[in-house]
Amino acid sequence: MKRTWFSILATALVVTFAAHPVLPAPGGDSTPTVSCKKMGGAVQFKVQLDGANFCALVTYPKPIASYLGGFDNNGGKTLSARVKIYLDTDANPKTGLKGGNFDPGAKGAEYSIEADEIQTALGKDDKGGWISGPELDAAINKGEDRAELPEGVFPKWETEAGGKFQPIDWIKPPDSKTMRVCAPLSALGLKAGQKIRVSGVVPLCNDAFPFPGVAEATIVLK
Repeated sequence: MKRTWFSILATALVVTFAAHPVLPAPGGDSTPTVSCKKMGGAVQFKVQLDGANFCALVTYPKPIASYLGGFDNNGGKTLSARVKIYLDTDANPKTGLKGGNFDPGAKGAEYSIEADEIQTALGKDDKGGWISGPELDAAINKGEDRAELPEGVFPKWETEAGGKFQPIDWIKPPDSKTMRVCAPLSALGLKAGQKIRVSGVVPLCNDAFPFPGVAEATIVLK
């Protein structure tokens, strides 16, 4: 049977897309959203300005505390609140980090913000003994290194309490699904009205190509 140029082209396109799946579509114009069954629903990422500060917010489908701990018999995590937020501050994927299959969402980013669970001393009990447990460390990176922040600025994850955001008490974490971390706009080379690309990554969901744990949006800071 003689094949037309149209049928040949259609076959080639099918083969191409089968061999190279594409990333999921962005989760919205300002709220990258990652659907993840392992997390029990969708994880939402949002960035906004708070005066002279840039803030990144993460909203989980369940309370943050429910994802802490949870190691299996092999030392692996069955649940994790770990997330990464990549910031392409010039909205140009040709500059910044190279990214790739093993670092999804990173391409073009100049900065990244990470929540990584660590086991540490959280404070002292009534008898003066140290209480150890999990907390989420807030890391802000420029490229592949820690970003240089102004003296006295130590990023910490916060949740809303009493109408304002406060650092999280990891000994008794609040029943909250949303947390944020902030840093001075000037430290990240940002300003109001600037257009940036934001990629939210949920590593727990990155178990198969094309990495369903990634969502991206291009936004204007306000």
